[in-house]
Formats: sequence, C-alpha cells, structure tokens
Amino acid sequence: MVTPLARFAASVALAVSIALVAACGQGSDAPATVATTAPETTQTPVPVDTPAALDTGPSPDHDAFTSDAGPEATTESPDQLAGRIAYVTPDLKIRTVNPDGTDDRLLTEGPGQYSWPTWAPDGVTIAFPAVIGEGVTADVSLLSATDGVEGTGVLYRGDPEYAGILVAPNLPHYPVWSPDGEKFALITGGEAGLEVYVDDLRDEAGPAHVASQAPVYFSWSHTSRYLLVHRGGNHLLVDTEPEIVTTDLPSYAAGYRAPAWWPSDEVMTVIERDDQTGVYGVHLRDLNGDTRLIVGASPRTAFLWSPSGEWLAVGRGIDPRVPAYDEVVLMSPEGERHPTTIAEFVIAFAWSPDSSKLAYVTVTGTQLVWGWNVLDIETGSTRRLAEFVASEDMRVWLQFFDQFVYSHGIWSPDSRAIVFAGSVAGSGVGASTAAQQQDQVIVLTVGELPTLQVVAEGRLAFWSPR
Repeated sequence: MVTPLARFAASVALAVSIALVAACGQGSDAPATVATTAPETTQTPVPVDTPAALDTGPSPDHDAFTSDAGPEATTESPDQLAGRIAYVTPDLKIRTVNPDGTDDRLLTEGPGQYSWPTWAPDGVTIAFPAVIGEGVTADVSLLSATDGVEGTGVLYRGDPEYAGILVAPNLPHYPVWSPDGEKFALITGGEAGLEVYVDDLRDEAGPAHVASQAPVYFSWSHTSRYLLVHRGGNHLLVDTEPEIVTTDLPSYAAGYRAPAWWPSDEVMTVIERDDQTGVYGVHLRDLNGDTRLIVGASPRTAFLWSPSGEWLAVGRGIDPRVPAYDEVVLMSPEGERHPTTIAEFVIAFAWSPDSSKLAYVTVTGTQLVWGWNVLDIETGSTRRLAEFVASEDMRVWLQFFDQFVYSHGIWSPDSRAIVFAGSVAGSGVGASTAAQQQDQVIVLTVGELPTLQVVAEGRLAFWSPR
C-alpha cells in the first residue's frame, strides 16, 4: 500500500529533481552551480510531537472550485485589487499587468533573457537579472526599470566568467531591496563561488563585498541598517551605517535556511544550540548578544514573522530528507503558542501584508498537484482555496520560500489575493495532464468565495508591494 507520506515524498522528490535539472544548466557550455541545493547538516533537535497519520488526498469539502461559505458570502473581483504584477513570459521577457489582466506592458525591449523580477519598496522600480549574448562576451547584469517608463539602468554588471554560477534557475544575480529602498543586498557568482555584496544607492561607491560561502541566505532589519547573513552554518551581522562593518556571531546552526528579523525591533531570529542541553531551538537574539528561546527546532525548520511582529510562523519537519514540514505552529515573541496548528504536510507558507492571514501550500493525493490554503489568524479557521500544478520556476520559489518572500512577494498589497504561475488542477486531474498546459499567471482571491483568473501566460509572477 502506498502511504500518504510515500506519495508526498515521491511528488516533492520529482519536483526538486526537475528544478535541479533546470538549475544545472544541462545543454549549456558552462555548468551552473546552485548554492541553495547544498546538503544541510542535520543536528540534534528538540523533540517535536509527530502529527497523527494524515490523509493528504483531496477532501470533498476542499474541491478546487467549491467553498463552504454561507449564502451571505461575497466574491472578490480582480479588477478591484491593488498593485500590479510583474511576470516572466515563456520566452524569458518581463512584462507587468494589472491584476485583472488589463494594461499589459513589456518591460524588457530587445534581445536577451530576463527573469525573476524584484519589485522595490516604492512599487514602481523593478530589478531583474539579464543575460544578453553568449560566451565570454555575454553581458550578465542586474538591471532596473521603472514600470511604465522606457529604458533600463545597470545596478550591477557581472563577470561573464562566472555566468554559469546560478543562485537558482535563470537567476545569476539575486537582489533583496532594503525596506527603505535605498540599498540592496546581492548574491552572485564570483571567484569564491557565491558571494554577497551590499550596495548603498545613495553613493557612487558601487557594491561592497561582505561574505562568501554557500549555501547562503540573508534578510534585512526593518530599519534597513543591518543585514543578517546565514552562510554555511555560521551567522554574520553586517552593519551598513555609517560604513560597512561585519561581525561574526557566536552561533552555529545548519538545519535551516533564511534568518529573520523581528519587525518590531532590532532583534534577530535564528536557530541556536543550547550549550547545556545540546539541543537546538528558534531564538531571539538582540544586538547585545542576549538570547531567548521561542520554540524548539526540528531537523528541518523554517520561520517567518508576520509583518506586525505579533506571530512567528514556524514550520517543523521530522525527516530532514523530506523538503517539507509536518506542522506549522504560530509563536508570539514571548513564546506563547497560537491555538491553531497546521498539522499537514506543508511545502511553503507566506504572510499577508496585513498579518491577518497565512497562505500555505499542501500536498494532495495526486502527484505534483498541490493545494493553496489560507489560515485566518483571528478565527483560527483554515480553508482550501484551489488545487494547482506549479511551473518549474514556481517550484523553486516554493522550495526556498523562506528566502524568496523577502524579494519576490505573491500577496497583493491589500491582502485580498495571491498570484502564482502554473495551471489550475481540479480534483482528480493528474500532473501528467495539467503539466501539458502552457504555464499561466493566475490570480487567486482569498475571500469567502475564492476566484481564479488567468491574466497572462508566464512562468513566474510577483506582486508589487503597493
């Protein structure tokens, strides 16, 4: 008999293998290196209660196109949603569009391959890596453009010699804007493999090198002053004001990826080892070095703060070989636990901008068909929104969501919808059928009666922050 866990492991393993084949650049003269696929070192975990046996097959109450909402329920309309969507076309161009599919604009004129558009906090500037030409004469740069305005600028010009070193498929340069939009941190290929740079756009000095070593992940403090880097198993604090100063922190943990900052203060969130017990947990660490345990960690852990700083969503997985989480718990900064626990096999999760909802992706009983769900923080209720097959690039976003949420947002700025790339799958529709469709940019509203609208054909899509 095939168990739900076996079905899930096969589904995720196939998705990951597809992503790795794409990332390794087969067919290219220069083999690529994907930093984020480096093996993660296991560590002694704090015991985590194993969820009861789960039935991950589709439930009659969670069909892709049905809702349990009562007769008074209302339907959101995509033409009323805020912001704009940047997306990558099937031929690797970048366009922007309104959430209802109107006012579709081409952002990248001329030849070249462009992907992974990153909105700046102002909601109009977009950064994106560009590869123009081939071989040693190729122009591999990080460009910027203003939505609705012709022309591009160069944020960073890469060395063609290292063009084969990719952070992810079609992603030679990975930027994350600081919250104030005046700086960006960048992971890119270089002589030391993957290298981390910080650039203050207010001066003409150009990007400054701050770290090397893979795998590497980072996040900005809410004040835009500090960058916290998790490289290998070590943590590095980068102070950018008044000049760049880097400090190695006395903590080590390799069983997770992206660190976080508490949105309410200059306080870091990392996994650390208790010297007395030898076990690992999610800790708050302030700039003075004082720490406080929030919740126990597991062999596979990921965490994200709600924008309000009220709740930390923590995904914990028992088996480090399975790229997903057996449960997601919500913890307050004081270590108090929210009454609701998501006890399903969760692949990824992301907070709404207003902190009222947590969108999360779970497996179904069909290979490569996954489900969008939403947790209402106030009521503690959860609902299935739709079932889908993610595009290959979208699978990479889902696999490393805890880093990509800081650069490539899927929520509308008014917290009423999410955007994703792939295809919609009804109950009983297998990935072998759904995957044959052209990847589409799909807007999914999260109201009482969810709606789905295809706004374009594309392999990746991200919402502006305003």
